[in-house]
Amino acid sequence: MVEISPPRPITGGQFTLDWDYGPDWDIVIHGRFDETGRNASGTWEVSREGTTCQKGTWESSTVRAEETEEEVAVVEVEEEEEAPKPNEWTASTGSSQFTFTFTVSPDSTGITEIYYSFFAFECAGWVMTITPSTVEKSPPYPITGGQFTIEISRSPQYGQGLDLDIVIQGSFDETGTHASGTWEISVEGTTCPAGTWEASPNS
Repeated sequence: MVEISPPRPITGGQFTLDWDYGPDWDIVIHGRFDETGRNASGTWEVSREGTTCQKGTWESSTVRAEETEEEVAVVEVEEEEEAPKPNEWTASTGSSQFTFTFTVSPDSTGITEIYYSFFAFECAGWVMTITPSTVEKSPPYPITGGQFTIEISRSPQYGQGLDLDIVIQGSFDETGTHASGTWEISVEGTTCPAGTWEASPNS
């Protein structure tokens, strides 16, 4: 139990609690009471040396303890999902014929680069090998609600090659350290066998 002195004011049903926990940690809680005065909700955030480590939302209501007849606040805390880890991610596609990696931006809001290759990829009578290729995307492919779509179109160069379309869809889990989804390839307008993938950030 942390005693806060002097008490933090409640203004218009709203309040903010903040305190230092040790030399490097800071805790900030924002809250608001409803019109009954018996329920409250808000946000919480824990940071270390100015960097946010965890944050989430909370709800609270008063209950009456039969033995003491005292009102006690019960707080339910819900952790917020972690943002995707900024780094290069290597995907496991379940196929040696198509491989790719992608890079999550420093602010975790988009995918800035994808690196892919094909080796003896078979589709509708074609056998295709493409040396590793990099696509830099600006602005990045957006990550919205933990989900994203990467679309790449590649046309023949110097009269050689095939029309190629790549669609990669994915989503990150709540930890921000695992992603999965589907991939689909089309060659000359013909949809090839598709597959699934999983990825983790490279260490």
